[in-house]
Amino acid sequence: MSPSLSAAPHERRFLAGFAALLAFLVGLVALGYLSFARMADANRWSLHTYTVLSESQGMQEALVDMEAGFRGFILTGDAGAGPAWRERRDAFRAHLAAAERLTRDNAPQTARLHAVEALAGRWMAMQQATGFDVAANAQAREAARARGAGPDDVRARSAVMRQVRRLLDEVTDDESALLRRRVGRAAALERVTGAALVVGGLFAVALAVGLGLLVTRRSRSLAAANASLAAEIGERRLAQRAAERLGRQTELILESADEGICGVDVHGYATFLNPAAAALLGRAAADAIGRPVETVLPLEDEAGSHAGPVRDTLRDGATHRLSAGTLRRTDGSVFPVELVSAPVLEDGQIVGAVVTFRDVAERREVERMKDEFVSVVSHELRTPLTSLRGSLGLLAGGRAGEVSTSGQRLLDIAVQNTDRLVRLINDILDLERIRAGRVELEPRPVPAAELVRSAADLMEPMAEKGGVRLEADAPPVRVLADADRILQVLTNLISNAVKFSPAGSTVAVSARAEGGRALFEVRDRGRGIPAPMLEAIFERFHQVDSSDARQKGGTGLGLAICRGIVEQHGGRIWAESAPGDGSTFRFTLPLAGSTDASGGGPGVRSGSGDPQAFGTSPAPDAPLDRGGGVAARIATSPPGPPADASGPHRDSSDAGDGWDVGAPRAGISVRLPAGLLGGAARRVPLVEDDEDAGPGELERRVPSLLHPA
Repeated sequence: MSPSLSAAPHERRFLAGFAALLAFLVGLVALGYLSFARMADANRWSLHTYTVLSESQGMQEALVDMEAGFRGFILTGDAGAGPAWRERRDAFRAHLAAAERLTRDNAPQTARLHAVEALAGRWMAMQQATGFDVAANAQAREAARARGAGPDDVRARSAVMRQVRRLLDEVTDDESALLRRRVGRAAALERVTGAALVVGGLFAVALAVGLGLLVTRRSRSLAAANASLAAEIGERRLAQRAAERLGRQTELILESADEGICGVDVHGYATFLNPAAAALLGRAAADAIGRPVETVLPLEDEAGSHAGPVRDTLRDGATHRLSAGTLRRTDGSVFPVELVSAPVLEDGQIVGAVVTFRDVAERREVERMKDEFVSVVSHELRTPLTSLRGSLGLLAGGRAGEVSTSGQRLLDIAVQNTDRLVRLINDILDLERIRAGRVELEPRPVPAAELVRSAADLMEPMAEKGGVRLEADAPPVRVLADADRILQVLTNLISNAVKFSPAGSTVAVSARAEGGRALFEVRDRGRGIPAPMLEAIFERFHQVDSSDARQKGGTGLGLAICRGIVEQHGGRIWAESAPGDGSTFRFTLPLAGSTDASGGGPGVRSGSGDPQAFGTSPAPDAPLDRGGGVAARIATSPPGPPADASGPHRDSSDAGDGWDVGAPRAGISVRLPAGLLGGAARRVPLVEDDEDAGPGELERRVPSLLHPA
């Protein structure tokens, strides 16, 4: 065999070996490239999974911030809570949209995120239902706080939030497991690639070693990056940051609040005291921690008894208020407070309470000074105004000679405006007497139907003038009430209903027994009352529209007087309305027992110098009857024992310069002011021994008394 021949097989074997080596190297390169591509792909998916986890965590942080902002609003009524809440809501929606976009290829994750979107929307709607994010004033914010602090609402929101957090936890767990699988796959690829490089290095030292080192270095770098990313998604660190953020927000809220705030645990021991509370109580905040709430907040009500709204809250989980109480400082001094105790709930369980209180000494002093000023001014104006009204009435009636047409018009205007001033002052004084508890009621069993019919009859002329139809309906129910005062309430409500009802409409007055009490209703079809005003209209000098006083008359005191009268009877008065759909005013009175005797009426009631004080009060803005220049309203009693003339007789004209209608045992007399008929003040009889005489008889007889034949 020649060398050439012998060389051919060797060459062939070499070539075959080289080809095999080349193929192996090519395969090794291809394997390395494929492994590198797979590792890069695994890395990309790892980054993708981390991004989904980051968006999930962003949603949780946004929800935590929204809950913290809402709870802060419930505690302090902060006006800035709404904008901050909406900002975090938008951030939540952005994170949710990004997560849904990233998980389009993962059906279970997409379903979970859709469920999160629906539940979170429901949870946010429950918070927005309180109106806290659109409350424009302090009253609206207080109403929103009261709605948001309800135990049922808190439990409902907590239940929804638990479902949202469970779904987000499932999203996080699923993505975390996916990340671990992808990191494991990358590690397996790393091992395969390393083994291939070791084997290839035996056959191609330079290329294989260089390529192996390069791929190994790259693989280790990717593995380190994956490990770093996996470590950054630890829930412990994220939860710690969220807790720290919430703690800082809570601390800022407590530090900046002007009201005193005290936290109490479920056992009734103080857990914190903000600076405002420490300053009001005159003690260090640290000294209060761990002490019983009765020691930290030594609270008494106006009767001097120890009040326990905080303990009540811890017992029943409801919000309790104390509008008139006192707190004792550490130096022994006391100050008046308004206090609210609200529960802290977690998963429907009471875990403590938050007590807020404020010093109202300055406000009460201002109110006292204001009431005293109004009372003094009203008393001082009443007598000269009454005298002025009488004199203007006589001039308008021609008792001092004829007056020109223009002069008569001016006198009529003066009489009308004087009447309005007299009514205003009488309303102020009536309200002051009611608030001071100086109005003595004479409750007795009275048929509700009689009260309703009498009020409707009194207001019928006013209704006819305005083109309004009155309907009265009441079953045979008897109430325990002062008939004159309740008639004053009904005529006031009917007057308002008629004034604000369009021509051709109907005002319905009714009464019925309901829940062991009598319920009176006055319903109209007028323009209605906005919801925020339904409580405010019962305050003094408060009207829905300030132009009403000019266009329709009225002092803004009628409803305040109605509330005072009804509450003195142990009842309650309120209004219900929808703008454009009319209003309904309701009040309750106690029912009279079936065995109660119905006493007789009190004869003719004496007045206090004002046209509305004589007998049954007319509507606050009804024009006064004028007969011969003398303004008066009287009521006569049914036949029966005459009124006791020795009883108390209200008379604001003791100085002899005002009008007064009295109620002697027989007949009616009027006291004329000094100088009116050229002499001293004197009382002349108007109606003698005539039980049926009324305002019409009074008008017929006054001229003959002033100008006797």
